[in-house]
Amino acid sequence: METTRITVDHEIIRRWVEKRGGKPGLVLNQVPSENEGVLRILFPETEGDAFVAVSWNEFFTRFDQSHLGFEYEEENEDGGQSHFFKFINRNGE
Repeated sequence: METTRITVDHEIIRRWVEKRGGKPGLVLNQVPSENEGVLRILFPETEGDAFVAVSWNEFFTRFDQSHLGFEYEEENEDGGQSHFFKFINRNGE
C-alpha cells in the first residue's frame, strides 16, 4: 500500500498537480476581504462557481505565508494514480 509523503517543494507540488490535470486556485469567501480565499487544487471534476484559478506564483506565495505543507500520495490502493492530497500546517499545529 502506498504511503503518503509530505513536501514543501514547489516543483514537486506543481508536477504532481499538473500530472493529474489540476491547477492552483482559491475557494472564495462569501464576504470579500483583503486576503480572500482558501487555497485549493482545482481538478476538472471539481471546478465550480466558488473556485477561482490563480497563478502558481500567487498560490505558492499564499502557501508559504500560511506555513503549509503538502501531503500527497502517488498511487491509490489499486495501483492507479491517486488524487489524494491535503494541506497541513508545517509547524505541526
